[in-house]
Amino acid sequence: MGPALEPEASEASPAASGARVAAPYVRAFLFITSLKLLLVPCYKSTDFEVHRNWLAVCSRPVSRWYVDATSEWTLDYPPLFGWFARLVSIAARRVDPGMLTLSSAPYDSPATTTFMRCSVIASDALLAAGAFAWTNGRGRQRQRAIATILVLLNPGLLLVDHVHFQYNGALFGLLSCALAAVRARRPVLAAALFSALVHAKHFAAVAIAVTAASFGPVVASGTFSAMLARLFPFGRGLSHAYWAPNAWALYNFTDKCLAAAARKLGVGATDAPKAHLVGGMAGHGGTGAQTHAVLPTITPGMTFALTALFSAPALAAHWRAALRVLSHATLCAFTFGWHVHEKASLMATIPLALALAADADSAGRAGEFWLLSTTSSYALSPLLFQPREWPIKILVLLIGAIVSRRVLETVVEDKARAEGVADADGGGEEWTLLRSTSHRAYVVYGLPALELYVSVGHRLVFGEDALEFLPLMLTSTYCAVGVVGVFAKQWIAYVREVFE
Repeated sequence: MGPALEPEASEASPAASGARVAAPYVRAFLFITSLKLLLVPCYKSTDFEVHRNWLAVCSRPVSRWYVDATSEWTLDYPPLFGWFARLVSIAARRVDPGMLTLSSAPYDSPATTTFMRCSVIASDALLAAGAFAWTNGRGRQRQRAIATILVLLNPGLLLVDHVHFQYNGALFGLLSCALAAVRARRPVLAAALFSALVHAKHFAAVAIAVTAASFGPVVASGTFSAMLARLFPFGRGLSHAYWAPNAWALYNFTDKCLAAAARKLGVGATDAPKAHLVGGMAGHGGTGAQTHAVLPTITPGMTFALTALFSAPALAAHWRAALRVLSHATLCAFTFGWHVHEKASLMATIPLALALAADADSAGRAGEFWLLSTTSSYALSPLLFQPREWPIKILVLLIGAIVSRRVLETVVEDKARAEGVADADGGGEEWTLLRSTSHRAYVVYGLPALELYVSVGHRLVFGEDALEFLPLMLTSTYCAVGVVGVFAKQWIAYVREVFE
């Protein structure tokens, strides 16, 4: 708020002052919502039918949620998400009762498409509320503007939730609200909100009351063991069929290269499992069966141990800084987790965006955030594979990269001025990262070259149906270099802090 408005604000009532502060944020949210409405006619992946079926399943008694197998898309989220789906199903019945039909065949209609798209958009109100709550307070208007751009206009969220169809925005809204409660020093509320988040997306017993409310009806229905089997599908294997851009993408790619070299040289055992040949490392989870041709097989226990090990330095160095630790710990989980989906990169970028908006000490992560956000967002682009979606995909990625870079440069300039540095170019390592030659080459030249090959070059070289997994493998592996590079830099910095 400018100096000319300060006297007026002091004379106004608290309610009027609060409304004045919130008004620009509401306008920004409405503008972003209007953009999302333009994406309603876009491509729908199988996730659309997954969530449509979940509405149908969750409109039935709790005893059927985790045992109904009418459709192959069975419920594998915790009970609180089931209750959310049940709430949505009440409105769905009024729009088109057919979408609540349990069947093995997909169901769709214009009313179903519009309603389900709008349900995602409406649930993003929780994301907006979380970002607002995190930056709520006197003198935080600039923080709120940064959070609005970096969080609400996150290109990964736009691609996954509003084209590919998910409800991640609402879940990140719960996380933001929990973090806002931590910032406001309201630990009980923070624990309750975080517990609700965990029981909506992942299993944990953080708060007894929320746990009882979440699991109680499932236990009473006698389907608790069935729920656990759905929530912990270790049999799905180390990697998703489309590899997430993490350490295991590099591991899988190395294994394939070594196996190919061994076959050429005629040395070593090269009897790779079938999943290896088609690109995925799925299946065999927890059974000890081979999933790699040359490198050792990775087990769920190994991924857990690596995640805990690499999270430890950040926990030791900044155990009181909840947001910084959370963003790094979630990046560790994405980098080394078991059967990680590509969209899970949002777990690291959203908390880091909030930290950049509110914490001057986090400005040193500006370059890392830009590289991580841009790279991980591009890694989501194969989810939109139809030619008619290509312009939307490219525009979202370009706008996200350009706008977020400018916002981050502003963050770094502010920090430089606050530290008395006259020339922002000399403002420290964070500015160097934003203008790094290697980063620019990796993003500005490497990603377009990769997109050119994926979109056009592969078909010209190999034909329409040959080596279909190769473009996906190259995308995951190339993006994994950027993601793992950011993780490694953060981890080394935290290790140094621990031992200094």
